Amino acid sequence: MHQPSHHPHRRTVAIATWLVSGATVVACGGGRRLPVEVPAPSPAAVAPAAFAYAPGERKAFFESRATVRVAGDTSTVIDTVVTRLYATFRIVPSIPSATPAAAATLGGSVDSVMIDAGSHASVGSGTPPLAAPIPLAGTVEGGSVRLDIPSAATTDCDSPVGAYLAMTSDLLPSLPPHLAPGDSWSDTVTSTSCRGGVVLTTVATHRYVVQDTAAVHDDRRVTRVARTTSYRLSGTGAQAGVPVRVAGDGTREGELLVDVSAGQLLTTTARSSLNLTFEAVGRVQRVVQDGVQRLVMTVPPEP
Repeated sequence: MHQPSHHPHRRTVAIATWLVSGATVVACGGGRRLPVEVPAPSPAAVAPAAFAYAPGERKAFFESRATVRVAGDTSTVIDTVVTRLYATFRIVPSIPSATPAAAATLGGSVDSVMIDAGSHASVGSGTPPLAAPIPLAGTVEGGSVRLDIPSAATTDCDSPVGAYLAMTSDLLPSLPPHLAPGDSWSDTVTSTSCRGGVVLTTVATHRYVVQDTAAVHDDRRVTRVARTTSYRLSGTGAQAGVPVRVAGDGTREGELLVDVSAGQLLTTTARSSLNLTFEAVGRVQRVVQDGVQRLVMTVPPEP
């Protein structure tokens, strides 16, 4: 006979591991993105250099380190989750002679994902492994990026493909063509993905502000952009045959460093906080996740 109360913390942490392992990722995916709102520049202002992602290949390394606290009826469990994702992005102009702002094809792959969880989560190191790289497909037009995620993958709880693609989709954010100090804009993404047996719908609102266009990073001039994100999450599913309902919200604050002249995103850093409520078999558990994330983009040397 199934015992639904057996290891309730383990089941909850296992679900939370998938929900928060990407940190920036809980709200990513091939969701609906609303138009970017950018204020009109002052007539007296000097026009900044236009930004467009440059063609070529980029290697991405993303790392998230999170502390997960699960509070049940009688006890609290604290666990840690470290996620590392390696991906390759390739931007290929549709027409070889096209300008950088023309539509281009986005390809590449999710090359490796490793998840190291604590003893209370039933997700072990590097589990589930990738049998083969997951191909990426999308478009890039200037600074606007769209990564296409097959709709079947967003609700397939038997495969990690949808979750890994969702994690990857946030690594190359859409940026407006002009980045001048003080410029601000926002966009909203609504997405669906399955994490740990829970089909989760997330609404993420990203707000950007250009802080500095003359910062220096690794001896190169970069533009520093602050990014603040608010999340709303809800979903239902099952873990070990037990029905689960999830709801929550969260925030993330960080910055992007962009080399406008080279058409490259160099790095992102952020801190995030996520609050979730799990309801299962008459039990209510609350999860608080605090984490730090970083992304490093590099251009491979010429062969």
